[in-house]
Amino acid sequence: PHARFIHVDPTDDWIEKSKNPIIIDTVAGLHKPLLFDSLDFFEAKNPRITPHDYDLYLDLALMIKLKKIQGFSIIGVPQKPLTTKIIFEIHEILTKVFQS
Repeated sequence: PHARFIHVDPTDDWIEKSKNPIIIDTVAGLHKPLLFDSLDFFEAKNPRITPHDYDLYLDLALMIKLKKIQGFSIIGVPQKPLTTKIIFEIHEILTKVFQS
């Protein structure tokens, strides 16, 4: 897939640039890239939520409620050095996101 990624400050109005933003962020505890596309991840599956996670959750929930965005995709990337395998797995996830 063809995509252009930009580095943004999470405290800015960064999310309003797309109706279905794709976010790439590191996630502690992951062993391979993983797609998150629901607020349920923040609520039920992550007992150790950080301030960053909470800010992102609130931003996403508010933007959905205000109908500023329709949905989102977060590609969680392990906090270990990128390998060719991890890059390939990110590419597969991006392909899936763009096809949906």
